Amino acid sequence: MTTNLADRLGKKDPLYEGVKTVTRRLWTDTKFKSICNQYDAGIRRHAAWSAQPFVPNAKHIGWVNLTQLPYREKLEDMPEEDVFFEGNLWRSKDEFIKFVDIHPDNLVTVIRFDFVPLVKSIRNVA
Repeated sequence: MTTNLADRLGKKDPLYEGVKTVTRRLWTDTKFKSICNQYDAGIRRHAAWSAQPFVPNAKHIGWVNLTQLPYREKLEDMPEEDVFFEGNLWRSKDEFIKFVDIHPDNLVTVIRFDFVPLVKSIRNVA
């Protein structure tokens, strides 16, 4: 069974197509402050994984380069145009909020980024 939403909708993967350039996360204060401190220190590149790194079979798929300091906003305050930048898989902000199953009043961390896919060597290793 396919679990990737883009696959289920018959669309190309928006991350690899350069459409998905923002994500929203329910981060703890500690995680939020840590990433913001790294950003302020010039550390803007972070590993991108197919799932959380601790999830079995998660794979390193590339890098995300943060394009601005992460910030927090209520999910209901998300700009309508971010439906596109979240992957363009939903028809509206309300549909997106229903899909992510996070209460609209919840404060989420907004991460804007450029994705750089992991490049595999073209050499065949025997």
